[in-house]
Amino acid sequence: MHAMNHDAILSASMLLSACVTGTCTVLASLATVRAARKARVRAEKERSQSISPDQGPGPTVRARFQLWKHVLLSVSVTVFLIVTLIVQVVSLSHLSSDQARREHSPISTPRILSDSEWRERPQSPEWLAWRKQTHEKLSAEPVSEKRLAEILASPDLPRTIDQDDQPAILRRDQSIAEVLLSYDEIRKILEDRIGIRKELFLGTGFSKPVKERRYSSATVHEYLIPNLPETDSRVWTWQLKPDPESFKMPIKRIVAGLSDDSSGETTPIPPTNVANGETSKSLKPILDHVSPNKRPEYKDVPAVIRFGQFPLKAYKGTLGRPETPGHPRALRAFASNLAEVWDLPLQSAARLSGYLPTPGDDNTFFIWIFVPSDEGQVVPATWGRVLKELPTWLKETESKSP
Repeated sequence: MHAMNHDAILSASMLLSACVTGTCTVLASLATVRAARKARVRAEKERSQSISPDQGPGPTVRARFQLWKHVLLSVSVTVFLIVTLIVQVVSLSHLSSDQARREHSPISTPRILSDSEWRERPQSPEWLAWRKQTHEKLSAEPVSEKRLAEILASPDLPRTIDQDDQPAILRRDQSIAEVLLSYDEIRKILEDRIGIRKELFLGTGFSKPVKERRYSSATVHEYLIPNLPETDSRVWTWQLKPDPESFKMPIKRIVAGLSDDSSGETTPIPPTNVANGETSKSLKPILDHVSPNKRPEYKDVPAVIRFGQFPLKAYKGTLGRPETPGHPRALRAFASNLAEVWDLPLQSAARLSGYLPTPGDDNTFFIWIFVPSDEGQVVPATWGRVLKELPTWLKETESKSP
């Protein structure tokens, strides 16, 4: 049931007050008339009595004041009530006029929304019910990967009906992500399994550049790719010494020996993950994907590049983080669109992808290039795709478990 209209309540209260004041005014007027009659009768009676010359005028004035003081008091009260009644009637008239103008005005006036009328989706009954249900599931016991997958696959997950309303879809995805990231155990699952860190992942499909304070500076598309071994035929690996000279080299020179100056081509740096007995690995798939003429063809299956820097002895031959004490093996790894950084120096390309190369002799700098064979292997790194694909990715680990 809707609450009573505020203006109606105000009008009713003012009308009731005016009625009470009017009644009191009538009673006060009658009391004044009655007091005046009594005073006049008493005055005529005293006038008929003789006044002693020794009394003087003083007693007569005091006697008259005593005679008429009740009348004066009644008149004062009556005047006050009449003025009050006039003010109330005028105020009530103005309020009625304002209400009439608002009712006929084409401009809508603010009103109190009921629970079913919230236009802010996170405050709608649908969202509040899902939020309450999710909190109950995540608070009852330690959050497991299975429980997280169930929540994301639930039909109760808030949906966006209009698939053409991309801004609304983005806001919906970000709102769900904000809920999930508020739980420590979910943040750990996301970081361990797909490398998402709350302070670094934008969730818009673009990499957050290193040391940039504005998310509008993100210009390179990023993807989530399988954590494949470097022995996979679709993976190329380079190991470089992390020194300033290496960091200045364009990606295309490192990979294919291409140069921007008049020297034309130079000797490329061969990949390190060649098969047994081979001395080189064909670069044709890579060059095909970055060719200006072919880029539109590979828009949905782009070749991607990934960077890393750590001691060589810690390398386990995989694109992403291997299983380590306290951390499970990563299911996916971040990578950037290769064609978009192909002409850039290594340091600039890495920085735009969210990685900061650091000179030092103790570490090895790694470059991985992955050429996918279908769209499912290069998932745009958006919150929408993460929320959609994560249940499937997590179930892959269940099927491989003994």
